[in-house]
Amino acid sequence: MQRGNVRSYLWAKAGACFCAATAVVMAPQLLNLLLTALCVPSIEPDPASGMYAVFARSAFAELFYRAPMAYVALYLLLSGIVMGSIGVLVMAASAALRSRAVLTVLPVVADELLYFLLFCAGLGGYAPSRAIMPAQPFVGMSGAAVVLEAAALVCLASVAVFRLSRQFEVL
Repeated sequence: MQRGNVRSYLWAKAGACFCAATAVVMAPQLLNLLLTALCVPSIEPDPASGMYAVFARSAFAELFYRAPMAYVALYLLLSGIVMGSIGVLVMAASAALRSRAVLTVLPVVADELLYFLLFCAGLGGYAPSRAIMPAQPFVGMSGAAVVLEAAALVCLASVAVFRLSRQFEVL
């Protein structure tokens, strides 16, 4: 900190928060995928079987039935980006909110509130925790909208860190 400036410190801290949140979300999923691949034979999904929670109108359904591992990789990447951005937003909120309990519960409460508001508008599947679910309980979601939502969260997190870095002269 003595040899750098506040802006560099906060961006590095945001990067560390993003990487930590991404690792917390992706590591168990990757381990689960690896252990499942070791024990369960890989079969090509068939849309006519009706055994899969990805339907014709689901987001990225074509990718799921054409290249299932690419579909899994895409959702791993999306979940890492979304949760990493939420981790950065919580880091930025920690400057204003000093309570650890509030900061711990804030992402869940915000996601549920957003889910409620979007559900009332008929768009419940686009809440962050629902948009990153590969099983897709909400039929008719747009893949482009899910990617756009992840990009919007990254932009929101970047703006929050930028505003935080301009706000503080000395930590």
